[in-house]
Amino acid sequence: DHGELWTLPWETKVEGECLRLSVYGIRFPYRFVKVFSLIENRVNIKYQLKNLSAFEFKYLWAAHPLLNVTPDTRIILPGKLRIRTDWSKNERLGKLLYETSWPQAQSPDGEVIDLSIIKTPEADQATKFFTTVLEQGWCALHDIRTGDFLKFSFPVKKIPYVGIWINEGGWPLDGRPGYNAALEPCTGCPDKLDTAIQRGEHAYIKGQAQVNWDLVITVGRSEHGIAG
Repeated sequence: DHGELWTLPWETKVEGECLRLSVYGIRFPYRFVKVFSLIENRVNIKYQLKNLSAFEFKYLWAAHPLLNVTPDTRIILPGKLRIRTDWSKNERLGKLLYETSWPQAQSPDGEVIDLSIIKTPEADQATKFFTTVLEQGWCALHDIRTGDFLKFSFPVKKIPYVGIWINEGGWPLDGRPGYNAALEPCTGCPDKLDTAIQRGEHAYIKGQAQVNWDLVITVGRSEHGIAG
């Protein structure tokens, strides 16, 4: 989610009712394009990665929507899965790649933590973790008090993981603490590409090849949760 593209200037173009953004890679010759369109209560984002060289390369891609939350906001993930730590303040959820259950996680010292419910900013905690391979391609936030939800849908064969950031007043370590969460559909884990390559949990693209995928963001209201 903080690779070489996120700070680069992008070319922009309005095409009918769509917004097209494109950028070229620096360390490798490739072009990355995303096209936004708004349809009713959905934002559709189509992605295109084109390898401009004759050689394949390995990469990670992640969406990085940093979202406002309220106490008791629920994080909803599909199916049975486990999670692995990327970073956790004071190592509450262990060191890098510590694995535990979802949503009732168990810390290395035996504490049981329900990670699916956002706590108050006074909790003074912050954690980034990844799911294991998903069974279905979606994830969501649900405000159980208002019924409002925000759902991300994506092709699970191309985007098999979700990275999750929960900041309950614990980050940054110095300065004014934030209060937010991020649901990050992604192609691999953890955040460091070299580690992901060592573990075989990364994406790759062949020479002169093109890869396409899409992300659909749906907003709505439901008193009964979010279906798959």
